[in-house]
Amino acid sequence: MKYLFVVPYFVPAFAYGGPVKVVFTQATKLAERGHSVAVYTTDVLDKNSRYKGPRETSIKGVQVKYFPVVSNTLAYHINYFRAFGFYKYLKKTINDFDFVFIHDFFTYQSRKTASLCKTYAIPYSITPHGVLSPVHLQFKKIVKKLYLLTNKHILNNASHAIALTQYEQKILAHYLPQEKIKIIPNGIDLNDYINLSSLRGNLRNRLNLTNKKIVVFIGRLQTIKGLDILAHAFRLVLEKINDANLLIVGPDEGYLTPLQSILTTLGISSSVIFTGLLKEEQLFEVLADADVFALTSYSEGLPISVLEAAASGLPCIISKECNVPEISTFRAGFVVSNEPEIIADRIIRILENDKLRSTMGIRAQEMVRDQFSWKTVIDKIETITMKCTGD
Repeated sequence: MKYLFVVPYFVPAFAYGGPVKVVFTQATKLAERGHSVAVYTTDVLDKNSRYKGPRETSIKGVQVKYFPVVSNTLAYHINYFRAFGFYKYLKKTINDFDFVFIHDFFTYQSRKTASLCKTYAIPYSITPHGVLSPVHLQFKKIVKKLYLLTNKHILNNASHAIALTQYEQKILAHYLPQEKIKIIPNGIDLNDYINLSSLRGNLRNRLNLTNKKIVVFIGRLQTIKGLDILAHAFRLVLEKINDANLLIVGPDEGYLTPLQSILTTLGISSSVIFTGLLKEEQLFEVLADADVFALTSYSEGLPISVLEAAASGLPCIISKECNVPEISTFRAGFVVSNEPEIIADRIIRILENDKLRSTMGIRAQEMVRDQFSWKTVIDKIETITMKCTGD
């Protein structure tokens, strides 16, 4: 099969979060199975910088073409990823592909690609990555409402819409017939995490956190991630465990200053460490040394950070809105209401009980192995796309 992925950001644009890793792995895993795989994307890396490498390149068997985005600022603030030459090149080459994967929804790429797929009778899927949830739709509400009204064809003409979770499936059912919605979760490879023990102690030594308890958050610093709730919960944790530290890992998307103000008001700034965006090996050092992972988000699709933490053997404390009920099913942590007192209680339980922390960590890895292996994910992708093309 000849596959095309259309996504507004791609490696090395890790500042844009989990979808970048997900699309990269899906594409490379399909290439490993002998498929021809290409990615059309933009050169945006974050709100300020751009990719400086070759415009056309091969990454692990995947052909990638980067188009220069019109404006980093517009891309960052209103999701306007319009790129010079993208539409003309896509129109010229779209018949080279058997199936197209469109990732994200509120973008120029999604709109134009869906239209061309319809024109040239190329089947495609749309993966919104949670952006159609009611909470997400409240951000930039007027712009998104207008986009939805004028671009219904993106969903209507898709062969399938890919939901990451059962919750997202219910949301998509407001727009599409149930039979057109398929659940395919994000995947994770446990093999990437088997050598974490060799990194243990590196982070603690570097940050002078030896013998400290470490709670870690991994994600972009933005309002929707619920860091205000986590901050209030962590203040309560410190009342019981005064040597605990909260490690906040991820790039700032406009929320760093407000969050620092909250921490100052709560009087806990000295116990909170910001690392910014980390490279893979540095992130592995964080996962190797942390005691518990926490994500108290107000809305998620399927956060890859939860799967990474679970694969690392970390107990996970997450809000219901993270949409990973498997954490509760496998007793790999706690799925909680976004209330500081409840979150703090669960963090304290884990930090004070080494046996519980170890047992939950083992169950977390079992959860990943059973529910989120890349083999299962890629098998599902192959099945639905081959049915669409008759292969």
